Amino acid sequence: IPDAKKGEAVVLLFEGEREIDEVLSQVGTLNLNPLFLPSQAYKVDAIPVLGTGKADFKGAKKMALSLNGAEQ
Repeated sequence: IPDAKKGEAVVLLFEGEREIDEVLSQVGTLNLNPLFLPSQAYKVDAIPVLGTGKADFKGAKKMALSLNGAEQ
């Protein structure tokens, strides 16, 4: 999503029983490039998918923007 400081920010949308702090802690142990680490995480009821069952990245971005309170 757009970010005023960096230009763009990585946001993690996840579903399940775990809490946000626990998920972010686990992501931090993956030794990812810092550019790929999410700056925000949101627990959602369902990740957007297309009719084919593939991830709906456009829908996920729209969901992240609405959860973040940002505009497109």
